[in-house]
Amino acid sequence: MLDGYVSAATARDVYGVVMDAQGTIDRAATAAHRAEIEMARGWTEPPAFSFGDARDGYHMRWPSDLHDAVMEAVAELPPKLRQLYHQRLTAEVDARREGGSPVDPADVAGIFKGMSLTARKLGAGAPRRG
Repeated sequence: MLDGYVSAATARDVYGVVMDAQGTIDRAATAAHRAEIEMARGWTEPPAFSFGDARDGYHMRWPSDLHDAVMEAVAELPPKLRQLYHQRLTAEVDARREGGSPVDPADVAGIFKGMSLTARKLGAGAPRRG
């Protein structure tokens, strides 16, 4: 709110932050207002934050170690190629996994290398890793 990203009304109504006339957070009023919000919403404690079901599904499909392996495989590429090959490598890993082939994080670098060699043979300007 102080940087202008959230209005005073949104700060009060959504986040329970109460400001005084000078624009300073009124800590006592904020605590009281948040207690009112919790009672109105029926909370015994604030709920844990969640990005939602779609994000949870993504993390189930793409555990951190697999995601990290994809990022590491393309890390040395120039930014535009990094984005392109990240998308292609992600699609390839997804296709293999959806086809019933398990893909471990240790497999990702080899999959990427195979994609790069195929692209070179086709003259598609595959990245050169240094």
